[in-house]
Amino acid sequence: MDSLTKIKIVLTLSFFMSLAGIALMKVTDASYFGLALSGVFLSFITAYGYISRPQQQPARQEAKAPRRRDD
Repeated sequence: MDSLTKIKIVLTLSFFMSLAGIALMKVTDASYFGLALSGVFLSFITAYGYISRPQQQPARQEAKAPRRRDD
């Protein structure tokens, strides 16, 4: 799975989770509970996207040939 597909999945999930949080705010009287729940879902999805991204490898330095000293 390439990174573009992962980004599409994360954005789609976060969109639907935020819609679910807004719907919960409209249905229940505890509007702050729905807002907090959608924030929790978004933070979990963001953390998943951050963790599952490929880790960057440090750049390797090429070994230099030892210098010969002409005495």
